[in-house]
Formats: sequence, C-alpha cells, structure tokens
Amino acid sequence: MIVSLNEIETTILKAARGAGMEWGLAEEAAQAGRWLARRRLAFEVPLLAVLEAEAWRADAWLDGSRRDGVCLRPRRGDAWLCPIRAGAWLSDLGEWAPLRIERVLEPLLLLPFAARRAHPLELSWAGVSVLIGAATFAVRPQDSPSLRAPRAEIVELAASPAAGPPESHDLESLDVLPGRGVSVDLPAWSKLQGFEARTYVPASLESRISGAGAAKSDND
Repeated sequence: MIVSLNEIETTILKAARGAGMEWGLAEEAAQAGRWLARRRLAFEVPLLAVLEAEAWRADAWLDGSRRDGVCLRPRRGDAWLCPIRAGAWLSDLGEWAPLRIERVLEPLLLLPFAARRAHPLELSWAGVSVLIGAATFAVRPQDSPSLRAPRAEIVELAASPAAGPPESHDLESLDVLPGRGVSVDLPAWSKLQGFEARTYVPASLESRISGAGAAKSDND
C-alpha cells in the first residue's frame, strides 16, 4: 500500500491523539514519522509500539550526578522512556542535552530529533552506531537489525565530525522523490488507523434529535 507523506503525518497525528497523547507531543510524533518515512526508514511499527504502551506517561528526569555526564532516564526503574518525549528533550536542550539515555523504547524514533541539532551527533545502542546531522546519515554496521531494536537499555550520544565516515549518505539522497508515496506495513498501518478512528465522535441519538444530522426521519 502506497501512502503520501502528508497522509502519513496526518494519520500519525490523529492516531497519537486517539491514543491519548497531548497535542504538542502528538505533533512531534507526526513530524518524526514523516521524517523517517521520507528517508524510507521504518516508522509504523515503532510508533505503534509507543502508542500501545502509552510510553509517554512515564516520568523522566535528568540525572546530573553521574561522572560520565548528564543522563536522561525514567524515574521508575522498571519503566521505559518514550522516544518522542526523550527526543523532544534532546532537541530542546541543545548543547545541554544528555550524553546518555537509559531504558528507551524504539530508539530509532530518536533520529528525527537528533537531526535537528546544529552539529552532527552519533547515537549508539545495542551494537549499532548512527551518525545523524542536518545533511549526513550513516549506519554502522550497515543493515544492522539493531537499528530497529524495540528497546534499548542505553543509548550513548556523542558529538561527531561534520564530514562523516566514507560510507555516509547525503540525507537528500535518501529522500522519497517529490510526489511519490511510501509503501507502508499494512498491519501496523491499519492499527494506527484504528487509533485515528478514536478521534471521530460518533453521532448520538440525542445529538440527532437536537438538530445534528438527520434525526429519526428521512430528510428526502
């Protein structure tokens, strides 16, 4: 199934709202989904996992007491951080962003936020390293299944040279061609549409009788 980038962003926004996510965070989720889709990276399954887990409800805090730098982690030891909320922290804090994020779901969803940074950033988790910048993208090792890991105990962040390694890509070279849609994972996409449907208010008998819709009689 081929879906346009605009439809992807709109569906994710409504799905996030339907799942109970607040507006600002839902907008961030929609933009992150569009960013990943535009680069032909998986977005449906990771976002669906976040919505099903209601991960954004987990409280996070910045721990500055560590010798190895500032760490963002859940307040409860058994909780998992929402990558959308963690990503928003990552982009909002700028140079004061944490050097380590602990116990985060779907770390792939951090990439769109890392791309907003003024300087390239290297993110590492579960044996995979991703260099991301405004115009640079590289994954080492390439085609690593860890890129789509459902969770990461630790994500390390480090400043990276602007040039990037030889195998890095210009982000624009990964973009979907203008006017082209993106092939989506149909089962996951259908479930996202299920969350989206929650935003549609069904007409009740009371509202129809009060004048909304056709009430109980035929208007013809």
